[in-house]
Amino acid sequence: QQELGLTLLLTGHFAQAIDALAKARELSPKDAQLAADLGFALLRGGRPSEAVPHLRAALELEPGHAVAAQLLEEAL
Repeated sequence: QQELGLTLLLTGHFAQAIDALAKARELSPKDAQLAADLGFALLRGGRPSEAVPHLRAALELEPGHAVAAQLLEEAL
């Protein structure tokens, strides 16, 4: 699901990417990169307020996650 979500994200299919990444996140809630990927997809899909909790989760799981920190700043 994560690989599919990233492929959809990179090809601009944000809604489908969000769905795939959300399913993957349910299966792997402790995966910081996956949380950041879902946050990124939500942000690029025009849903910044929904991205915030996932980006914060990524930072809780991996405090040094620079990309998640940068995306969170953008989302806020």
